[in-house]
Parts: sequence; C-alpha cells; structure tokens
Amino acid sequence: GFLNYCYKIDFNCWDEDHLKALFRSMQFFSKDHIRFAEFLLGIAVLGSKESTSVMRVQYIFRFYDSNNDGNLDSNDFKCLLRDVRSMSGLPVISADIDKEFSDLMKVLKIENSENKKHK
Repeated sequence: GFLNYCYKIDFNCWDEDHLKALFRSMQFFSKDHIRFAEFLLGIAVLGSKESTSVMRVQYIFRFYDSNNDGNLDSNDFKCLLRDVRSMSGLPVISADIDKEFSDLMKVLKIENSENKKHK
C-alpha cells in the first residue's frame, strides 16, 4: 500500500528502509496502518518550512525510533547522524559516525549503553 503509493508518485529518492521509517513517523493510532488524515497531516508537517514545529520534531523522532519504544537507542541515533552527514554532503563513513556519536554522548554527558557492556 504505502510503499507502492510512494513509488507510484515517484517518491523513490529514498530506499525501502527510509520509506518504512516515513510510514512509522505518520502513525498515531495504530502500529500496522495509517489513516488518510494521518497521511495528509504527515505530508503537510514534513513538507513545512517551519523546521522547529513541535509536530515536525515528533515526526522526526518517530522516523528514527526504529523499534517504536519511545526512545532513540545508539543505532537509531547513529542512523540520524548518518542521514545528517549525507544531507550535508559530508562523507558517510562508519568510523566517523561512531566518533561523532561518542563525542556527542560525552558533550551531553550521557553514558553510552554500549560502553557499559564493554567495561
């Protein structure tokens, strides 16, 4: 349904994983489908130039919350960093993303759960 529609309207600039994340970001009421109103609102919010709107931030959060648990784990956050680097024209190299992630965790004073496991 949703993926076919995205391909039909030539919205194929993203791969299937990104399109699935887009679908997830539009879900408010169910975990297996979206209503037309959710879709319409999602298109309106994500297409908005108002990048600081609360709704836009909520969509972006759900986009990267890959397991729908209400938290961004280290893989989710690294995916976000990967996309930001890609959209900024920076090289998307895993080692660079890992270092940037580690540096951000230090600045934010968040202990990385991956580091806990290795101690």
